[in-house]
Amino acid sequence: MELKWLLFGILMAMDGLVMVAAATKYAEVKRANIWAAVAGKITSSRSEARRVDRSSGSGLDRTVDTEIRNFATVAYEFHADGKKQTGNRISIAHDVGNYQVAEKLAKYPVGAKVTVFYDRNKPTDNVLEREMSMRGFEITFLIGALVATVAVLAMLMTENVGAIVAQYVPQDGRTSGGIFVTVMAGFMALFANAIYQRGQATFSWPKVEGVVASSQVDKVQSYYLRGNGVMYYWYMFRSRTVYDYRVNGVAYKSDRASYGAQTYASFTLLAKREAERFVPGDSVEVYYDPKSPERAVLVRGAPGQWLIWVVALALFAVAARLIGLI
Repeated sequence: MELKWLLFGILMAMDGLVMVAAATKYAEVKRANIWAAVAGKITSSRSEARRVDRSSGSGLDRTVDTEIRNFATVAYEFHADGKKQTGNRISIAHDVGNYQVAEKLAKYPVGAKVTVFYDRNKPTDNVLEREMSMRGFEITFLIGALVATVAVLAMLMTENVGAIVAQYVPQDGRTSGGIFVTVMAGFMALFANAIYQRGQATFSWPKVEGVVASSQVDKVQSYYLRGNGVMYYWYMFRSRTVYDYRVNGVAYKSDRASYGAQTYASFTLLAKREAERFVPGDSVEVYYDPKSPERAVLVRGAPGQWLIWVVALALFAVAARLIGLI
């Protein structure tokens, strides 16, 4: 299978999954609009830290990891069909964590009277906020359609673009590879700049005293899927330092040391050395985003992000070599 067809298939599959997910959520929101409304009361309101899955890498080569995010956990009770029902879902929108935790807790304190929306046929399906902007769905569907259209046009025009570029650069046989590597280098440079900008922002963040809850070496799984469908697994090691802190009376927990590139190694020595920098029970300075206190770091800046710039420059050099510029 040609590389361009493989990339086209991956892109279309990802685009399709996003469209299906958006359509499913849209249908859920439409159903919630006809749910019954009843008076309820908040019985519990607190912040909660949870480990959520995340992964990094390309579609064929990925590292599966977790991270700690903070959530507003609100419980409530109401009566439906003559029985007391309970619920803990604030919004019909999916909560990915680390978003407006303090605001939600302030909006729904213990004892507050609230309106609960529930499915008459299944009262266990209930929510406090059933409204969700349709604009987001419209934009998602529009972007999905544009991505599919651009992908198809790109497939139809690939040979023509290569021929045009080949008129200005030598070594026509390597032109397609040079274009592909150039695009990869461009994305890598954009990623490096995003990390740099995020790291620079932390220098203006206020600080608060926190406590190290744990600092240890974690084992994560990586895998590589070959073109013949065979998948290879192996394990990597990383340091993970978990710390607690409070901002305006709200408790938070995080395991992000900095916005620098996360280091993974096939041996424990490097990860162990990083983990030993922090001792459980010790006080640490925590720098947090004043607009979103759920986001915090122990080290300001983006240590190690220069490595991403090196990779981007190396890819640009490879692309230049492929098309004969150097």
